[in-house]
Amino acid sequence: MSTLVATGVVARLGPRTVLHGVDARVAPGELLGVIGPNAAGKSTLLRVLAGLLPPGAGTVTLDGRPLADWSPRERARRIAWLGQERECHWPIAVREVVALGRLAHHRGLGGSGPEDHPAVERALARAGLEQLADRPASELSGGERARVMLARALAVGAPALLADEPTAGLDPAHQLEVMALLRTLADEGVAVAVVVHDLTLAARHCTGLVLMHAGRVIAAGRPREVLTEASLRAGFRIRARLGETAEGPYVVPLEAITPSAGDGAAS
Repeated sequence: MSTLVATGVVARLGPRTVLHGVDARVAPGELLGVIGPNAAGKSTLLRVLAGLLPPGAGTVTLDGRPLADWSPRERARRIAWLGQERECHWPIAVREVVALGRLAHHRGLGGSGPEDHPAVERALARAGLEQLADRPASELSGGERARVMLARALAVGAPALLADEPTAGLDPAHQLEVMALLRTLADEGVAVAVVVHDLTLAARHCTGLVLMHAGRVIAAGRPREVLTEASLRAGFRIRARLGETAEGPYVVPLEAITPSAGDGAAS
């Protein structure tokens, strides 16, 4: 089990500051949803937590130890990363793509070990890819490739998983399956953080939410604490209907609110 903690993180991309003193915590047993409008800094936050982008200020720790003190191989074993990139230009089998998630566990030129094959087969099964395992990944649809990349991250077997928009491009059934799988992983003790745009998916599956706007966290807590009319107005500039069903909460965006509307939304 692993815990990732960001404290006062500032991050820059070139001359532009994209994170301004952000705090976040991804703990074992939790599925943290990172939500917010486009260009809010959500993906950047996940990249900083994964050690892919060093913070300009502030700290990131993994199990209480500065992330920069872990070797790249150690980080790769403990933090599985699922980015937005889903292209596969080489006609290699899906099973081989998923097996790439095991590379961090290999030593030198020693090749695969006895734990690799079972880990790959489990990942294929959990992502619902058994029937596609021998197909060239380059021949799959965009949604199928998305599930292949998720399986590759699952094959790592890391105690922490960071996923950037894993449901993008998937049909509703597969969106539900992916979010349910991520919640199951969290229930099994994995520390999971996910960038998600569908607010109802976030409300129903995440144990906690971080709402970002303009590189800052403007609300954090349980989904029902974060998804309020006021926070959605401030964070997304939308008016929304919030409700409850027997299956869980839902959020229906109703209309965009422009800054000139005089609604008091955050600038």
